[in-house]
Amino acid sequence: MEYVIKKIGYGALAKIYAIIGVIIGLIYGIFVFFIATAAIDALLKNLIIAVVIAFILSFIVLPIVSALLYALLAIVSAFIYNLIANLVGGIEITLIEKGSNANPPFKK
Repeated sequence: MEYVIKKIGYGALAKIYAIIGVIIGLIYGIFVFFIATAAIDALLKNLIIAVVIAFILSFIVLPIVSALLYALLAIVSAFIYNLIANLVGGIEITLIEKGSNANPPFKK
């Protein structure tokens, strides 16, 4: 069975990318936390306040900003894909039934 992806929905792709953005933001947040704590502590000379500010920036602000940026990237990517797919056609995919051992040949 051959199909063509003619259009990508903005909302669905943005949700997926936003979740990926949160995960990546949390991973980056681990590294940013230690760097921000040291930098803020050097400025304020108060470790407790530095840790609280770094925690908020690293594990709340950074994942939210990352999710928003990834969602925006997804919307722009889907828009560009939809424009190009209208002009030249979409991505062709071949599907087979689950458990089937058939390997369909590629068309040239």
